[in-house]
Amino acid sequence: EFKGFSYYRAAEKIENLSSDYQKFKKYKLTEIAEIKTIQTGEQHEDFKNSVYVPSIGNSECRNTLETLSLKHQNYFQVRVNTKYASNIYVSNFLNSPIGKIKRESLLGGAVVKFISKTNFRNLIIPIPDKKVQEDINEIHGRLSTIKKSINEFEEILNEHEKITGNCI
Repeated sequence: EFKGFSYYRAAEKIENLSSDYQKFKKYKLTEIAEIKTIQTGEQHEDFKNSVYVPSIGNSECRNTLETLSLKHQNYFQVRVNTKYASNIYVSNFLNSPIGKIKRESLLGGAVVKFISKTNFRNLIIPIPDKKVQEDINEIHGRLSTIKKSINEFEEILNEHEKITGNCI
């Protein structure tokens, strides 16, 4: 069964990446979560421990409805079973380089690239034990804080350069 060139290119990239994710138990998304979609114009119901995964393009996955940047109909709501994982861990994984490659491998469509619900349901996610998930989430939180600080510092430098005409 041929799955498309992008699928096989992504599989090759993932295989070549050295990662601790390879040590974790792997689950099909439907084994650890319920996937909800909605019709055009509707809004997702706020559901605890959910991840919102864009079905079009390759923007970031989100953990709350308030942070969505696209219309609700353009997201899968992944209601993660807390027995397996936290929504933060799943979101962090799907936003990681490997997670992005996996999501890209599911994209189809000629003009507007999208992920079908059928393809999305079969996505494989590595799940470590809860303690490792918490550690990974903490590290992602720290990295996010550092990136935000760097961006703020860069903005200050740019403003200084505009005002004074000098580079620091």
